[in-house]
Amino acid sequence: MTLFDDIKQQYSRGDRITQLIIINVAVFLGFLVVRLLLMIGGGASGVSLYDGFLDLFMAHSSLKFTLIHFWTPFTYMFLHEGLWHIFFNMLYLYWFGRILQDMGGRKLIVPIYLAGGLAGWLAYILSTHLLQNLPIGEVALGASASVMAIIAAAATLVPHFEIQLIIIGRVELRWVALFLIV
Repeated sequence: MTLFDDIKQQYSRGDRITQLIIINVAVFLGFLVVRLLLMIGGGASGVSLYDGFLDLFMAHSSLKFTLIHFWTPFTYMFLHEGLWHIFFNMLYLYWFGRILQDMGGRKLIVPIYLAGGLAGWLAYILSTHLLQNLPIGEVALGASASVMAIIAAAATLVPHFEIQLIIIGRVELRWVALFLIV
């Protein structure tokens, strides 16, 4: 069995958390391959081509851009720039998603992930248009809003659930969630 076959099997037999992690990692690796190919083929102009390509999938603060590229409120939540960015988002998604799933929220994982991402996008749009010092024309990407929604849902469902933290000891989930969200 090849690695690809194993991943396909994990995706088809896995739970929603596993599927979301596989999708995020696959998108990350796909964009990494595109970036490498464009940089090898085009040098410095390859970086510009990649930035233009990536731009088509990120959340933009420009409403005009978003109306034309209507898919970006969904695609941005699966993009990551950098290994640490995806690593910590997927780690938190795994940890808190497992708690949510095990405590009865199995069917809610994907809707919460998507709703959290859309709420993050809306907050981003509103903040860039309502706050005066934020420049319009900026972009955002990443699963952080989606993952924070999973964390908040888990903490809401079982706030007194205790987890063991290294050095600190046992801490209720609501305090861990509050710390991460703030």
